[in-house]
Amino acid sequence: MRTDKLPVQYESNSSSWMLTPLFEKWVKDLDKQMRAQNRKILLLLDNAPVHPDITLKVNLLHI
Repeated sequence: MRTDKLPVQYESNSSSWMLTPLFEKWVKDLDKQMRAQNRKILLLLDNAPVHPDITLKVNLLHI
């Protein structure tokens, strides 16, 4: 499959696990993209170890 042709951001690693650096990059890229479009989103995350506290340039509300 040609992942560069998919209409999504696609990342992978050899173990098929979501790793913290991959997750951080994805969240920061999403943040940058949403700020560029002046959009506001609600992103719900569970407390998986791969989901660390990430400093973004937006207001975060922890529930």
